[in-house]
Amino acid sequence: MFTIEVEDVFEAQGKGGVIAGRILNNSSILKVGDNLISSEDDGVSIPVKQIQLMNYEVGIQNIKHIGILTNVSVTSLREHVGKRLHKK
Repeated sequence: MFTIEVEDVFEAQGKGGVIAGRILNNSSILKVGDNLISSEDDGVSIPVKQIQLMNYEVGIQNIKHIGILTNVSVTSLREHVGKRLHKK
């Protein structure tokens, strides 16, 4: 299961909301087109449009921070800060 803890959310102008989080479990692969859900919020589904690893190309092998672009508004994403999302 792929699980992240949401640390912050912000808007990428003209693209949508971005979830910045820390990877807690990466035993499965997250891909563009997958959906993230929160078990705390009655299974609200968040579609993944783009993925960015925060420490990309710096020689770190154990990357734990990730940015996920989605088409969900930032106001809706704010309720997920501090919560865990996992791959559906």
